[in-house]
Amino acid sequence: YCSTGIWFKNREPGMSDTEYQLFNWMHYIWLSGDQIAEQAVHNIDAINWVMGSPPVSAYGSGGRFTRPEGSEMWDSVSIDYEYPGNRMLSFHCRQIPGTQSDNGNVIYGTEGTMYISAMSVGSKLLDRSGKEIWSQEGSISDAYQQEHKDLIDSIREGKPIVEFQQTAESSLTAVMGRMAAYTGTKVTWDFVTKESQLDLFPKDLSWNGDLPEPRYAVPGQTKLV
Repeated sequence: YCSTGIWFKNREPGMSDTEYQLFNWMHYIWLSGDQIAEQAVHNIDAINWVMGSPPVSAYGSGGRFTRPEGSEMWDSVSIDYEYPGNRMLSFHCRQIPGTQSDNGNVIYGTEGTMYISAMSVGSKLLDRSGKEIWSQEGSISDAYQQEHKDLIDSIREGKPIVEFQQTAESSLTAVMGRMAAYTGTKVTWDFVTKESQLDLFPKDLSWNGDLPEPRYAVPGQTKLV
């Protein structure tokens, strides 16, 4: 999930630390989770669906080159996810002004390659020789409209859409990748589900309260918790 830069809101007079961080929420990890968890998790969710399970481990890197002072976010992350059966995912997300945007997934299988576009058209399937054997025709509806239609249809038809497990697994897959990149260590699914004590929520949070100075992760210094 690669895109150009994003907004950053300057602090307004009279704002407390809490009020300002909520106002500028994207740039604080306890609120947004960084790009990998806030935005690029959609691609991770799609690949978990393709693989049929969450990954068993993650190892990666990244950094920050263009983020404003005061932002905790990185602007690029690359993760190698290992899935059951020795299947691998090479994942990358980026938010840097002036760069080319690209949002899609490529799946290599035993009989061909699938290109999944995030746009309304562009998905296609090629066989091993490179011949196109299927392509998406027409246009799909706006995703924001479609999700509301699916919700309303499920209520009217009495067929609840229950995706709690998939949602939790995709979110945790993103967090696991972020932990691996931030710390510079390999992180396993067993660790994040059974051992990790990570808690990013501020202690004694109040509307007019003070919060610690923003700090961004540095691999080799940021500890795996």
